[in-house]
Amino acid sequence: MSESVIIPKHPLLQQVVEYFWILEGTPSSGDDSTLIYPEGCMEMLLSFAEPTRWSSTDHCITLSKSIFSPIRTCHYDVSPMGRVEYLSIRFRPHSLPLISDPADLFANRACHLEDVLDPHLWKAMQPVFSMESMPQRIAYLEELLTRWIVRGIPQQPAPFQYALSLLQGSHGLLPIQTLCQDTGLYPRKLERQFQHFLGVPPKTYARILRFNHVMDTFFQHTPTPASEFVFQAGYADQAHFIRECKEFTGRTPGDLFP
Repeated sequence: MSESVIIPKHPLLQQVVEYFWILEGTPSSGDDSTLIYPEGCMEMLLSFAEPTRWSSTDHCITLSKSIFSPIRTCHYDVSPMGRVEYLSIRFRPHSLPLISDPADLFANRACHLEDVLDPHLWKAMQPVFSMESMPQRIAYLEELLTRWIVRGIPQQPAPFQYALSLLQGSHGLLPIQTLCQDTGLYPRKLERQFQHFLGVPPKTYARILRFNHVMDTFFQHTPTPASEFVFQAGYADQAHFIRECKEFTGRTPGDLFP
């Protein structure tokens, strides 16, 4: 299985779409699964080939269609049941302009795109399913989504966007009390807005950001000493990080970084 990342070319689209993620390949003998763990973004996942099996700690589902995936708090091992051709559109956390329903309606579940997407947009996307190459599909989607965004998209409240930027800038370390003070949002209102726009409470989102920061750093290079970096990232000790890692990935750090 091969993965690649493509950054949108149009500056306007870059404000909404973080990148296109491609997963392609035919399963070889043995386990050829791909681990997907919680991340601080939502995505549309377009499928052009065979179904895949998504397995987590307590359940297993088979996905044969294109889906909308919310911010997850659980991991999945994605196993191919034939050739895989996935194209994911990963939206920036502050923007989900194509889904009008509140994000907390989707809590940890994948929904078929045709059930949640604007019908006109879903119809306009259909040509990508008859195209034969990922570059063709991405070029078409870039043009389509940029035109759609130019038409105007709903804006989230400014205090919420500011709260989100503060939390992201701190990699999830900013205390929620400080977040409320800096934005003027009462704790309950802050929680309601995070649930509505992201589908998770602010504390959960902060945990995901903190964990992603550590994982990204470890994947790029293992800090020395690792225990000191984990402490700097906001974990009380290494045992705390190990528990978080097992909850979010189903694995220990030693499994992921042997």
